Amino acid sequence: MEKKSTIYLKLLKTILGTYIILAILLAGINYGYARVAPQNIASIISWVWVIYENWIKTAFIIIASFLTMKIIGSSKRTTMRKTNLVGFIIAALTVHVVTPLLANNYDLYFYAMPLPWTTTPLQLLSTNSPLYHTTITSWGSSGIVSSLTFFYLR
Repeated sequence: MEKKSTIYLKLLKTILGTYIILAILLAGINYGYARVAPQNIASIISWVWVIYENWIKTAFIIIASFLTMKIIGSSKRTTMRKTNLVGFIIAALTVHVVTPLLANNYDLYFYAMPLPWTTTPLQLLSTNSPLYHTTITSWGSSGIVSSLTFFYLR
């Protein structure tokens, strides 16, 4: 069993490293180069970013959670950790997959993340913000008002 845990740990570290590298690389391309890229290239970059943020990130979360469960084993002490990991998987599937598909808005994860909440009003009021354009496109101006109201009531 010790050998399997070592393999799971190496695999988990590889997945986390890949996740971090992809996040930095794709975010840099999406928020940096896409602004000055030709429209057809910018659309592809945006599409890749959405796929990464919603589907690939969720796959990483699910795989890493299961690997973590394998590594920590089973005992009374680890039951709570496993329950938390299952909750994390369900939250990731809800925020990154199910809700965006139902709402046809693949930037909804912005609303669920803690840091962007602090800048949501600024992003929604700036006509140059990707969040503004996504919200306007999906929900119209009432989406902006609803989002700001939700932000302040939260």
